[in-house]
Amino acid sequence: MPRQRHLIVSLAALVLLAGMPSAHANVGIFVGHTTIDRSGYGSVTTAGLRANLLRIPAGVASFSLDAEASTTIDRGSAPGGREWDYRSAGVYGSARTPGPIYGIARVGMARNRFAVDGDSTTRTQTGYGLGVGASVRILRLEVTANRFGSSGNLDRVTWITASLSF
Repeated sequence: MPRQRHLIVSLAALVLLAGMPSAHANVGIFVGHTTIDRSGYGSVTTAGLRANLLRIPAGVASFSLDAEASTTIDRGSAPGGREWDYRSAGVYGSARTPGPIYGIARVGMARNRFAVDGDSTTRTQTGYGLGVGASVRILRLEVTANRFGSSGNLDRVTWITASLSF
């Protein structure tokens, strides 16, 4: 039940944020492939919601404040026959180059939770990412590779996402 509660609260927050006054806000869904720098751990699959808020066009790029939340939909293997999962909720500053095919750079902070069979570690981590996107009218498809640094007991996390937004 905690996973469903996390996703419902995150969805409600993103819907409220998307309703804020901004002529250029986008809301979307994404699927991610997440790995950690820890020997013997397989990857997990995550799904989440992303809202691009407060977009400001500035010639060579448009800048936005992005909020997102995700949870594991397919757990990864861990040593000893155990399983692990990953949750994240964060805020990022993003820059997108102009055009129907564009580049993306992002930096921000997220509250990340790593759990192995219920034993969890939660840390706030800084992250950065690069990606590419394509837009057709109001639809956008973006693929980004994100990296969170090591923090306490939470090792480096690599998170590759594909998102569809409108």
